[in-house]
Amino acid sequence: GGRGGNGFSAGGNGGSVIAAVFGGSLTSNQGSFLSAELIGGDGGLAVSGPGGAGGNLIGNSVFGGFNFTAGQGGRGSVGGNGGSIIGNGIVGLYETQTLGQSVTAGDGGDGIKRGGTGGSIRNFHGSFDLGSTQETGFLRYQGGSGGLAVSGRGGDGGSVINSSPINQDRNQLAGDIFIAGGRGGDGRSGGNGGAVDTFVNRTDQFQVPAVLSFLGGDGGNSTKGAAGSGGSVKNITTASTGQPNPFAGSISAFTFSRVIAGRGGDSSGNNGGTGGGVAAINVSAQENPLAVVAGSGGDGLFRGGNGGSVSTAILQIGNSSFAKAVVIAGEGGDANAYIANALDPASLQTAIKAFGGKVGRGGDGGGITNILQLGGILTRMDLIAGNGGDTVNYGTVADLASFIGRGGSISKVRVDGSIGNLDPQVPIKSYNDIRTGQTMDDFVRLKLRDESAPGSVSDTDGNVGLVAGAAGRVKSVFNGYSVSNQPIFPTSPAVGGVNGSVFSVTARNIMSAVAGNVERIAAIQSVKDIKLTGGGIVGADKDRFNDPSNVRRFLDASLNPSPTPVLDGILIDGAIVSRSRPTDLIGRPINLGGDVYVLA
Repeated sequence: GGRGGNGFSAGGNGGSVIAAVFGGSLTSNQGSFLSAELIGGDGGLAVSGPGGAGGNLIGNSVFGGFNFTAGQGGRGSVGGNGGSIIGNGIVGLYETQTLGQSVTAGDGGDGIKRGGTGGSIRNFHGSFDLGSTQETGFLRYQGGSGGLAVSGRGGDGGSVINSSPINQDRNQLAGDIFIAGGRGGDGRSGGNGGAVDTFVNRTDQFQVPAVLSFLGGDGGNSTKGAAGSGGSVKNITTASTGQPNPFAGSISAFTFSRVIAGRGGDSSGNNGGTGGGVAAINVSAQENPLAVVAGSGGDGLFRGGNGGSVSTAILQIGNSSFAKAVVIAGEGGDANAYIANALDPASLQTAIKAFGGKVGRGGDGGGITNILQLGGILTRMDLIAGNGGDTVNYGTVADLASFIGRGGSISKVRVDGSIGNLDPQVPIKSYNDIRTGQTMDDFVRLKLRDESAPGSVSDTDGNVGLVAGAAGRVKSVFNGYSVSNQPIFPTSPAVGGVNGSVFSVTARNIMSAVAGNVERIAAIQSVKDIKLTGGGIVGADKDRFNDPSNVRRFLDASLNPSPTPVLDGILIDGAIVSRSRPTDLIGRPINLGGDVYVLA
């Protein structure tokens, strides 16, 4: 499609490609393929009016179409919308038939008053069955990013919706699957991130897909209004090895499969965006790890966004030494607004000026619920609910009223293997380096989403067992001085905070179960209906070769050894740490036969 022209009052729209049909075939000797590209035109620039819309690709069916690219929206006072890619809507008729498919919607144009909406991909059904003797197909679908806005709302990111292979029960798709919603644009208020919704690939082929990447778009940041929400990921069904297949098309830098919703955007003048959720997925990783992550809530002035939850997931994990699952719910965003603290001395009451005119409130952490992990009994799984957001500029440990977010809970989980790695030689370790101030949201952004610096989730990167969300924290000062017993952490726990609970969890073994972080212990609010299968254990004893006296089982916040867990301390051996004794669902005490500690 042709490019739209630039203009003063409006930019021209880019040309679209509509109802292009070509039904090619292989040559008689199977020696070559026909190939095609469909490209929409970019929208034109406008000096004082709206930019032109990017051209769409609509209703096409092209044999060998390896590249579908919609047009970019043009810049203007209002950014032009990015072009979308829409299927032909005819049952049984593919949009393209080829082994490698790259489908990219157009980005929204940047604007003054509003950013353009990113283009979406809807009802696009490619065929991966060419009668090839090798299973070599790969797939990359990318929604368009929303445009930026100087004084208005950023554009929403484009979504990828209902775009499964047309021959989902038998095909040649053995390479990577990469599907991502577009990022919301930044602006006076932020645009929402694009979603990934409905992808089904129940192939029975010998080689299943390699590395999965299903990524919701991040919400846009804002300067005055509310930030954008993160895009969700839901209704996903497909198998994978989690191992790159260089013969079938490696298009991701990661060496394990990922399902990650978008984080909420940050707002310097209003509320942070809500983190995207992960729901209704059935995915497998036969050889390497699988990470399932909901988006964190964005930071805000008045209110941190709530973290996204992970719900209704079937995770099928292999029984190899490299296979494991990590499920992470989103953290609540922090709040930055504050007033003078009523418990501070009178001299500080006059010296401390309010910021935002009221106390901000931290967002609630996301939860984990209805999770089923299938696989061999040697598999392991880490479950991490979201911590509540902090009031980073307000509060003391003595405040009776708190404005912090609640911690997320973990419920209705059944694991065929173990929660955490019980091997005495594998230490308990947090994924995020909490002692340097790295949050779980930081870890996800830096190590699990960034294609330029791919991380990993092996047991050397993290081994935490079950971690419910802790309530948010308050600024670590009292009467103007740093809290003396907090040498590592910049915040302090608050009186009356509500941590996440744990109930209806069944596993072969549970290495440990705490709230907050294994390197900053908080107590789970309540523990109910915990069941162990196969004569399992609770609380793994780790290697005590350097501590034959069995004193260094835990550390306090100052890294001193302790025979029992200490709030804000560190786990060395596994344990369950709760605010009350574990019970069944109706409140009767149960004996888990392991290391269980009650800390108020």
